[in-house]
Amino acid sequence: MPTQTCLSSSIPTYKLSLIWMVILFAILTPAMKAQNLQILSGNQFSSSTDSQHYSSFEFYNYPRTSVSYTYENPVYTGGHEVTNDGSNSKLISGSVSSTDSADMLFIGNSSGVTQFTVIFDLGVECEVESIDTWILSGLDSQIKKMTYSVSLDGSSYTHLGTKYPPYPTGESVEKITQGTSTPASCRYVRVIVEEKTLDYTGDWSYRVSLGEIVILGTSPESEEPLIPPLGASTILSGNSFSSSEDFQNYGSFEDYSTPRPGVTYTYQDPVYTGGDEVTNDPNNLKLLSGDLASIDPAEMVYLGNTSGITLVSTVFDLGVECDVEAIDTWVLGGAGTQIKKVTSAISSDGVSFSSFGSSIVPYPSTETIIPATHSPSQSKSGRYVKVSIEERPLDYLGNWSYTASLGEVVIIGRAPDPEGPIALLSDNHLHPTGTYNTSMLSINTGATYTWQTSQPFSTDSSLINSDNDDTNDGLGGHADLTDGSDLQTGAPFVSSSSTGFEGQYATVRFDLKEIYDIGEIDVWTIADSTRYMDGYEVQISTNGTDYTSLGYTANPNSRSTNGMANTLTSGITGKNARYVKIILHNANDSTQLVIGEIAVWGTLPYDTSLTVNSTPDQVSVNTRLKNYSKLFLEWTDYNHVVNDVDQYKLYLETTPFTDVSGINPFRTISTGSKAQKAKAASVFPLEPETTYYIAITPVTSSGTERQDVTPLQLTTPPALNTNGTLANLFNINDPAYGAGDYENHSDEWTNMLMKADLLRPIDGIQKNRWFNHDGPVMDQYGRRSISFHLFYNNPSKLSFDNGWGVWSFSSFNEPDLANRDVVATTNTISANHAALKAADSRNLLFEPALGDTNTAGLSWLEDFYNADGQNGALVKTYFDVMDVHAYCKYADPHPTGLLPGVPEALLDKIDTLRALMASHGDSNKPIVFTELGWSTYVGGGSYLRGIDDITQRNYLARAYMLAASKDISAIYWHNFQDNGTNPSNIEHNFGIIEWDGTLKPAYYGYYILSRILSNAVYDSDLSGIANPNYGYRFYDSNEGVYITSIWAADEVTRTANFSTTDPTAKIIGIDGSISHADAQNGSLSLPISGAPIFIYTTNPITVTSIN
Repeated sequence: MPTQTCLSSSIPTYKLSLIWMVILFAILTPAMKAQNLQILSGNQFSSSTDSQHYSSFEFYNYPRTSVSYTYENPVYTGGHEVTNDGSNSKLISGSVSSTDSADMLFIGNSSGVTQFTVIFDLGVECEVESIDTWILSGLDSQIKKMTYSVSLDGSSYTHLGTKYPPYPTGESVEKITQGTSTPASCRYVRVIVEEKTLDYTGDWSYRVSLGEIVILGTSPESEEPLIPPLGASTILSGNSFSSSEDFQNYGSFEDYSTPRPGVTYTYQDPVYTGGDEVTNDPNNLKLLSGDLASIDPAEMVYLGNTSGITLVSTVFDLGVECDVEAIDTWVLGGAGTQIKKVTSAISSDGVSFSSFGSSIVPYPSTETIIPATHSPSQSKSGRYVKVSIEERPLDYLGNWSYTASLGEVVIIGRAPDPEGPIALLSDNHLHPTGTYNTSMLSINTGATYTWQTSQPFSTDSSLINSDNDDTNDGLGGHADLTDGSDLQTGAPFVSSSSTGFEGQYATVRFDLKEIYDIGEIDVWTIADSTRYMDGYEVQISTNGTDYTSLGYTANPNSRSTNGMANTLTSGITGKNARYVKIILHNANDSTQLVIGEIAVWGTLPYDTSLTVNSTPDQVSVNTRLKNYSKLFLEWTDYNHVVNDVDQYKLYLETTPFTDVSGINPFRTISTGSKAQKAKAASVFPLEPETTYYIAITPVTSSGTERQDVTPLQLTTPPALNTNGTLANLFNINDPAYGAGDYENHSDEWTNMLMKADLLRPIDGIQKNRWFNHDGPVMDQYGRRSISFHLFYNNPSKLSFDNGWGVWSFSSFNEPDLANRDVVATTNTISANHAALKAADSRNLLFEPALGDTNTAGLSWLEDFYNADGQNGALVKTYFDVMDVHAYCKYADPHPTGLLPGVPEALLDKIDTLRALMASHGDSNKPIVFTELGWSTYVGGGSYLRGIDDITQRNYLARAYMLAASKDISAIYWHNFQDNGTNPSNIEHNFGIIEWDGTLKPAYYGYYILSRILSNAVYDSDLSGIANPNYGYRFYDSNEGVYITSIWAADEVTRTANFSTTDPTAKIIGIDGSISHADAQNGSLSLPISGAPIFIYTTNPITVTSIN
């Protein structure tokens, strides 16, 4: 994401509501409201069942906000009756037919609740006409009776009636309605619920279950006209421009190249017509056809003849009410065609028009196009624009002109913006003044937030504990991150970490309760000399499990701000989410992280107030494929409310289809399921090199499935994709239950799940290399989007392995170090390759997993190729991918001036390996490293140089980029978890997490590296540098950015100077740092060291010098 800039005192103006913009961001609601009744209880409706029952009432889309309810007077309570409604919101949360515990109130247990009371405060005196209570009835949840009463003062109640729910025949949601003979004036509504005994036990039912209470009537308030906000000034009339004159006059307007659709016009009110005045515009298109200067008859409308037209009007329908600023009418004046006057008017209903402007057309001296412009001092609102033309008599004839000729009518103004200015979604408390004020756009989402306490980005306990001081904020106890503060820095308004928090993370997750189109995010933190958040990452999800990163935002504010500053992420488009996760990074030299406010902004993804479709629309699906095996699907733009859809069916076929009748669905996405609510699903495993046809069908609440489909066609890549982005570079060695010199855990299954959970956030990791054929393990890793590369050590398991998404295999591990006979080795590999290909040609064999890439190992590889006696002509056909273990050892050659074992030694290793392969005619074969790593053991040794945790992180990042520059197809980092706890044991310390699960710096390095490069491709080596400095340029086409990485391999800190045409750059460090730099006269100067940095720019940058 490009770097955003926003000073703390600069708030985007579209967040501030203007007086005339009475909006909560919505689309126009139906004009007819049943009996003019209103929903008084403030219910947050969303489901198709909600729509069926209540969409015709006012306040359906925009609930009343002054409503609250409390629980009172429990009698004989055997359980904690309201523990699952701690926020007192479930009874107005919508989804009236849902039985999900997240939507319902479950009260009591088997020892009994006899009675409890719910009291609604409607905020003001209202006229109540009916009360709907939605209850769950079943064998263990039964209600005996409900008593209803109302009150003006909350003390003295008037009885309305009592209802006895019917005895249930099965578990179902029932609506119980209490009406009134005449409207009841009240502010408070009381519902007393009494439990029923179970007939078969003679005891109380296990629970009382309430879903929703809906109070209908009228209030002194009215639902504001839900007018979409107006966009920028643009061409309202939908003209199709093309000429240079068109561009000269209107090229600066927003819709110049993309005309507004839906604009039409008609001719009306001819007076004294002597001819067929509109015969040359039969389709009513010429006045919007563009080419202003043309006098070609094909472009013009010629009206009338010598016997005269006095007046004719053209009425434009702009489609919706607009704010009209100017009307340009282009007419032709000349010897035979003269127009005396042009008048214009505007109307909201097309019947009653008010004047907009009038002008006399100047007498022409030659035949020319003349614009008559009407632009009043104040714009006027209307949907219909009338332009009337009055003909001029010819002086020399004393009669009317031959024709009245019109070229174009151009209407300028502002139309309702269907996207609208973004509204506040995170339920921040609004103040009378300040950044978060009561006049700004806001949608009452009921959003909540939680701090993440689990790895990898766990939050400091002090941040969480200081958020619990919200009762001291003077606002009635609003949580610190949403109390509406901006510049306030006092303890009641902020959450503060402990000191000594340098370089640490904090993570907060917002639950918006429904899916919204995310637009931007505010993060307010203190910026001063000792406290500074340098940036954050945003992740979004529709289901709370599978997250997509929106990238990093750098803090552009100066540390000299000495106060609270906003770091803004804006320009987010087309990203729908219910959950928004923000991972904040405290600067590496900042002692404390202090957070003031976080706000999430966005819009509704679709209009729920439209008329319900009799036939649901087809579902349009978006997909994301991870390698070949894991497919993510989402359809969050689908309007399930208007389509009356509450379940879906997923079809996945390998042959085309256009109708699903007779086809069994791959999966049914049931009502109330996580996938149904999230409008998202995943499929694992898919097969490589396979074309799939994918469709989601909608199923209405009555169970009717729309069966005609337009499937999405998707072809998966090979098991090793050598043509895509760098995503396939990222893999891991993580033996599920350990391997080799390994200390066992007390519960290896739990340890395995912990590892899989920690691998999930490193979304770039594609595969895990292992030796076992274990379905439950592959299932758990598959759920976390990781497939496997296995050893081909049990041919009977091949079909089983393919079924779990395994399509790449190895026969050996480091045969050269075991001094295996090369002839026997090649014979085994040849037989395995033949068996794999006979089963399925898509299977791949990686060989030989060479253990040493120095002299001895390469000598063994030379003998391996020559084992066929034909210089490898046969051997090279026995395997698909060259596999080596590219450890950088003490004995390996390395660049001058650098320490032994540095990752820069890989460059010579890879060149030497390729030369050997080429000498045997095998230069085109892909190369993978199924093992590469550095151990953090102490004491050193003659094999690998021991390094510290920070160096391991730096080497990891450098190794992957060096390998990418040499076209290595995949790297399997060795290892994910330390094998043990002995600090002097080399095999115990290869992991990027420790034996007990504690994360090493290399874990975060791998996370950052895969985040940055997974969607990028290698572009070029960075010119102008040489050993000991290294640099490479990558390109991410999704974001449209170049990513330049640079480091000093000798660990000396230097300053790198760059030439750039970008005004600013964003810099991400492998150490987690995030920064923002402004170019000075086309130059950037940045410090470099052994820890790589990544510079984001829209244009390539070049190194000018390194000091």
